[in-house]
Amino acid sequence: MLYFFLFSYAIASVAQHNLTVLSWNVESGGNDSSYVAQRLRDLEGIDLLGLSEVRENEQNTFTSAAAFGENASYNSVLGQTGGGDRLLIIYNDDRFDLLDQNELDNINIDGTVRSPLVVHIRDNHAQKEFLFMVNHLARNDRNGGTPNRRQVQAQMLNQWVANQTLPVIAVGDYNFDFEIDSSTHDPAMDLLLENQHFFWVYPQLLVRTNCNFNFDDAILDFFFVNRQGLKWSPESEIMIHYEDCLIPNANSDHRAIIGYLSVK
Repeated sequence: MLYFFLFSYAIASVAQHNLTVLSWNVESGGNDSSYVAQRLRDLEGIDLLGLSEVRENEQNTFTSAAAFGENASYNSVLGQTGGGDRLLIIYNDDRFDLLDQNELDNINIDGTVRSPLVVHIRDNHAQKEFLFMVNHLARNDRNGGTPNRRQVQAQMLNQWVANQTLPVIAVGDYNFDFEIDSSTHDPAMDLLLENQHFFWVYPQLLVRTNCNFNFDDAILDFFFVNRQGLKWSPESEIMIHYEDCLIPNANSDHRAIIGYLSVK
């Protein structure tokens, strides 16, 4: 049952953490990129960002916005799949060395969604290497294609992470529809967490992460780590902004997730 797989740490002072990660579905096609960029400029101290639903022409805008006020240069890797709904990883180029980048095209079921985007990076502060991944799993099945695409993708991600020897941080929009009141969820979530290869870094305060009320009070966006990543005492928080679910033609229809880790 799901509760065996939830993982939580007691909230400690943010000052004890030295790696901060942001995950956000910025809603390609439904946002104003200048507004989203301003939201990113307002954030401080973010080392790694995993964005989903990014247009190709927004990469530079969002990368520059992430670097604003940080006294560091930032670089980014844009996924090549998903058409107008791509995945984007932005990283502090002064702190991290990019060792490799990869898209897991075999997990792009039917070739119609987005391949998971993974970077292998070295943290020059802690002299540690790890993998950072952003995902956006299929929402619906495609007529004539693979049935239960979201479940197949989750199972394949579970198999992938079981073979990793480095710490893995995985963020994104997983479309698991985790209901806050009942804890009901799509079966794909159990498949991802099976055998405890991945752990959900459970936020202390659960609030809906999507403004589409067809999803009730549901969490669609998550922050996961593997067993090696647990050693870094991860914590997560669903960010609440006063303009969430407002200004629908400018703001994203998702809330962001922020994660804190102590890289040891």
